[in-house]
Amino acid sequence: MLKAAVLLAFIGSASAFASAPEHPPHGPLKITLSSGDVVRGHNQDSAFVRSFRGIKFGNASRWMPPEPAFHQYMSMDGIPINGPACPWITNMNNESFDYPFNKTNIALAFDYATSEDCLNLNVFTPVSEPTEPLPVVIWLHGGSNVAGSATSHGPVEWLVNGMENSVIVVSINSRLAALGFLALEVLATEDPRNVSGNYAILDQQLAMRWVKREIEHFGGDPSRVFLLGQSSGGTNIMAHLIAPESVPLFAGAISLSGSPNITMNKADKYEQDRKYWLDNTPCKDTEPAAEQLACMRKLSVAEVMQAMDTTCKTDIEPNDKNPFPSEIACTGDGGRYNLWNQDSQVPVDPSLGQMGFGLPFIDGHTLDGGSNSSILTGLKKTFSNASAPAVIFQTLSAEHNWPPSNAFTKASYEDNGARGLLNKQLGVCMRDGDDLKRPCCQSCTGSPGNAVDNQFGTESVLLSDFLDTVFQRAENDTENRPDDPHWKLYPAYALTADAGATCGNVELALAAASGGNVGKIFVSTVVTPPSNPVFAGSCFIRSTMPFHSWDFLAALQASNPDGADKPWRAGKMVKSGENFFKDNPHGYAVNCGEEDDETPAKQPYQPSTRDVEFGKQVLGQWLAFIKTGKPGWDAVGSSDWSDYQHGKITDKPAMTVPSYKQPACDNLKKAGVDINWWWVN
Repeated sequence: MLKAAVLLAFIGSASAFASAPEHPPHGPLKITLSSGDVVRGHNQDSAFVRSFRGIKFGNASRWMPPEPAFHQYMSMDGIPINGPACPWITNMNNESFDYPFNKTNIALAFDYATSEDCLNLNVFTPVSEPTEPLPVVIWLHGGSNVAGSATSHGPVEWLVNGMENSVIVVSINSRLAALGFLALEVLATEDPRNVSGNYAILDQQLAMRWVKREIEHFGGDPSRVFLLGQSSGGTNIMAHLIAPESVPLFAGAISLSGSPNITMNKADKYEQDRKYWLDNTPCKDTEPAAEQLACMRKLSVAEVMQAMDTTCKTDIEPNDKNPFPSEIACTGDGGRYNLWNQDSQVPVDPSLGQMGFGLPFIDGHTLDGGSNSSILTGLKKTFSNASAPAVIFQTLSAEHNWPPSNAFTKASYEDNGARGLLNKQLGVCMRDGDDLKRPCCQSCTGSPGNAVDNQFGTESVLLSDFLDTVFQRAENDTENRPDDPHWKLYPAYALTADAGATCGNVELALAAASGGNVGKIFVSTVVTPPSNPVFAGSCFIRSTMPFHSWDFLAALQASNPDGADKPWRAGKMVKSGENFFKDNPHGYAVNCGEEDDETPAKQPYQPSTRDVEFGKQVLGQWLAFIKTGKPGWDAVGSSDWSDYQHGKITDKPAMTVPSYKQPACDNLKKAGVDINWWWVN
């Protein structure tokens, strides 16, 4: 989901944390690695952690597997700094973010220095010496695999404090977009794997090997390495679960809002990228293969990124009712790598719903889909082994509320509500005033629902019959929701979250359980929203529901060493190792300009007690899972619905709900809302 490329960093000033020393010792830190190389760090006062930044773990030639390497980036005064981020896409119009890295251009969050030489990581440890080796959390950032970095989601080092100084946190960079996922037959001719693509997955594998080999020197336990990923970071975790060389490298994983749609095979991926990337470059007709490869490798970063056929452009200016005008202006093909109608998470062309540029694909080597070249059979194969890692698949009940959809918001403004929206967008052809149980799609040729009726055929009756249950359940599914007119659209958001994310995650969990080890597989859904409206991904429209990234962001802010009740801000600039954003406060929404006292989108968010408690509950569940293998709700219980258990996440201790989501997922599947509707993020 390309909107996930609009990244947030919830932050605040930092000075103290209850379980950390009041005054950590100062002075440089040195650690000698098994290679003999020396890593330098320092005690980061702002987060009360020991910080080891900018550790280079690999080299990677363009479109080749990475190789181990070592270097550490240092400031002029000898303090370790973040290494460069990987080049990425900054906006919906596919402009690349390519700022040369140098010692004077060192900025984090939304002002990166970038380089193709970007395989580096940061290590954060508690200040106090542990009495025994600590488990390790490797953070895989989100951003649709086309944007973001090890620091893009804010000060992840806070998680050390948030998880009671009981873990070590490692954040990593890996290649993005066309540099991280391009796959072509001609590239395979030079690749030692005899396939191409999935370079970012290889980068992450190399980082995991580095952690496995070196983390004991930092006080970590190499046998207890856990992956934590949000959005495309969660998607990459799903990829690692079917990657034979990844599985032995981690003991468990927490996938937050990942895409289950890892379904494309090698032949289709090669053809997709030839048609929608290579043919947009000056290298498309170059022969022989060696000269074509040389041509491709001479392209600038901007040329590589801009060759991706992603979105069409528009001159329409954003406004409060239309923050992403390109979504409305783009119709039809509109960029082959942007295959989703973002307004409702309905695939523009269901037969192409599996495609996405930054999405890992099953290449038969790095990612093994088993006998059927499917993530489902791949998961069954992985979990048939007793040493399979434990895993949490977590989604939110209104994923697409970040930022709110144009069509959803328009329906709210026009007072049409969710019924009118579903009539138009989802093909449930209900006449005005009709009750939800009265389908009319089979006799409504020419009606607003007809286009989608053609996709579902007679099965649309099942979907229509099902909607009243969706609405009734959704109305009662979230406690303490804000008093906001947008809430009448919650059932529509709940339906699209189920169709695009939750039901797919459930299906992956059931497939994994069919291999055995059902006690290691957990599924959960967050239903607690923010207490007050949030400008989460747009300066114009508020998010009021349990939106995409809300769980991670609340957990991060609840880890704030200065106090979880401090105002939550979005950040612009930060210098390595200093007080994050303390001197550069910006508004809560992304890129909304300087803070002022009157514009809501430019004011920090003041969390409620419930917001803080929600974040702490999430942190506690992660820590329990890391320490005991159990997050606080029951494992799935079976490989089908016969004994299926699902976690319901709120600001209270998690609840286990038997067969939760079964009616939604079963009925959506019967109605034709299947794997082609699983979202791409």
